[in-house]
Amino acid sequence: MNEAAQTLYLRIQAYSLDAVGASLSFSRRLARENNWTKEYSQRVMDEYKKFILLAMVSGHEVSPSDSVDQAWHLHLTYTRDYWNEFCDEILGTPLHHNPTRGGQTEQQKYWQMYQRTLNSYERLFKEKPPLDIWPSPEQRFGRDLHFVRVNTERYWIMPKPTWSWLRKKRQTIQLPLLLMLSAVISGCAAVSPLLIIAMTVGELVWLNDFMTLSTNAFLVFYAGTGLALLLTTQALNNYRSRQFQPPTPAIQVRLSAEQLAYLAGGSNRVIQTALVALLEQRAVQLNEDNMTFELVDSYQPQSLVEQAIIEAINNGRNEIPALFAAVQYSIIDIRDHLIILRLWGGTEYPKIGLLFIPLLLLGLARLKLDLISGYPVFPLMALLILTVITPFMFKDDERTEYGDAVLESLSKEYTSSNTQQPLCYAVAVNGLPALSDTELANIAIALFPSPKRSWSDTNGGDGGGGGGCGGADGGA
Repeated sequence: MNEAAQTLYLRIQAYSLDAVGASLSFSRRLARENNWTKEYSQRVMDEYKKFILLAMVSGHEVSPSDSVDQAWHLHLTYTRDYWNEFCDEILGTPLHHNPTRGGQTEQQKYWQMYQRTLNSYERLFKEKPPLDIWPSPEQRFGRDLHFVRVNTERYWIMPKPTWSWLRKKRQTIQLPLLLMLSAVISGCAAVSPLLIIAMTVGELVWLNDFMTLSTNAFLVFYAGTGLALLLTTQALNNYRSRQFQPPTPAIQVRLSAEQLAYLAGGSNRVIQTALVALLEQRAVQLNEDNMTFELVDSYQPQSLVEQAIIEAINNGRNEIPALFAAVQYSIIDIRDHLIILRLWGGTEYPKIGLLFIPLLLLGLARLKLDLISGYPVFPLMALLILTVITPFMFKDDERTEYGDAVLESLSKEYTSSNTQQPLCYAVAVNGLPALSDTELANIAIALFPSPKRSWSDTNGGDGGGGGGCGGADGGA
């Protein structure tokens, strides 16, 4: 930071956003309107001042995080203070707030602008921006776009669970859930053999006492047994994870860019890395629509994934969603290789779910008895659904502790300023943000699907919503 920037930063820091004597100060209003703690609100105000300095001295347009943007929005409502005192006296120039106009182009523009802002932050302040205030571009233009105003006097607010693990298993879970619901609602004949087996088991002498318990007593027994199974399953998982320790003596692991990508970010990262490698080799190019690829020069594929991409484009499946679907099968070998190296955990976790089958059969048998007897069944139905879902909480695919250590080591190597590795290795480690400030920066947004938006949707929504904001047009 040069002397002029330091002087300006001191002036910005000395400026107080909280008016003296105000019973509802700026910081309290910011905390109240966003349901933040006082401490977090104060940290956001500090980061807002850093953002203002970036807008003035970075030399490019900047875009704030959503939290910082809320501070900026609020500051703009203090019109006299913002324009007359802050801009005129502190900054010496107007600093305008420019929201996005929406669309794919704007989304790409603000995504790259935000990444450049993060890079400039680290360069100017010699530290990484705090993640709880400055999240990654994926989160900034994904989850953070869904904030809305809510009247807490009229509505309750409950945290929404993260169902990413369930979405990954939706095809596996769909069938048992449909079968169980069919049995409960319509007595579907397709699952009647399962219910007959469960009733037969229920007639055993040692089990019959549980079937004659009162409804409340059975629910307590069922929930307690389920909790015990859950703890047992967790213990088995922990034991199994210890079996994947690094070999002794430790070996130096070398991975290809695609293997490193799977280790760091899964199958989508592999495809992104392979496409970047092909783009680097001028084998393919992204068309002007930002949604389709075409072959440029003849190229000898270096991996099964690259071969699958080239074949898909040759066959006319050149849209990004089609490419991602066509390449999935070719990633299996990568995962298997990582399992052999003890970097990946394998597929035995679902077998642990077999522990829950006896409990599920018992619950189904009791459910039929309660339906025949006319007792309330909704609490038991809820427990049955949890019984079906719970085994899938334990991932069958995850990085081992040894994999974590190898990834950390390779990440340091490939992100070092001294490395001369191709750009695809940086993408493998850090994802699409690694393309910022490179000649391939324009494809980052094309390869990054926003949440709740299909790959073929080119509308792009707001492209940044209320947070797609830049503003250095008076201060650069």
